[in-house]
Amino acid sequence: MAGATNDVARIFYLTNTPTPQAVQEAINAIRAVTEIQRVVAYNASKAIAMRGTVEQMAAIQWLIPLVDRPAGQPSSTHEFAMAGIAPRLGTTSNIMRVFYLQHTETPQAMQEIVNLIRSLGEVQRVVAFNGPKALILRGSADQSALVDWLVQQLDKPPAAAGPNTTVVAYQMAPNPNPYEPPAVRIFYPSHIDSPQALQDVTNMVRAATKIQRAVSYTQTNALALRGTGDQVALAAQILQERDKP
Repeated sequence: MAGATNDVARIFYLTNTPTPQAVQEAINAIRAVTEIQRVVAYNASKAIAMRGTVEQMAAIQWLIPLVDRPAGQPSSTHEFAMAGIAPRLGTTSNIMRVFYLQHTETPQAMQEIVNLIRSLGEVQRVVAFNGPKALILRGSADQSALVDWLVQQLDKPPAAAGPNTTVVAYQMAPNPNPYEPPAVRIFYPSHIDSPQALQDVTNMVRAATKIQRAVSYTQTNALALRGTGDQVALAAQILQERDKP
């Protein structure tokens, strides 16, 4: 394979990934964040064989121990800057991160967070790995910072509702692209207390504000959105009017 771009081959043996389904989840995560194409499982030995570039192999060697880990390990966020990623539209999506969720208990809830991150952050390379309850992603520095904030806000145990809607805010860096508005908000309604009611008000906010990035998260009864300053102000007004006993 000398002279080829993807001339590095590796075999990794997993020790804490017990089932073929879990091994396949690991492969899906590796493919998603590193863009490696040639990767296969050999379940009899719990092995993953792959071929790719030097840069891909360096990223995978960093990633494997973070997903193939025993339960109950101390959790923290891990970051790796992947080399060899060409800039696109002036942005380099080379930051890999692994987050371990503490209070997101089900695969459905993890997938809801993945969908929310994709929508609000425009992060295409993000996947859930259910065994260690990990979120694995690759994006730009700005996207990674937003995701870090989103995970802190959403990976919480359900809280008792207060008397009024509460809101937390995040501001993205200024961007002349009108399709990347800077204002991010998460609303926690007090009296909209069922998944269907939360989805109904999410649809109402989308229609009234023309916000395309509005997503409900049922575990903490949250509505997350991203828009212009005027759009999020109108969304707050709608929530105030609708979130009543």
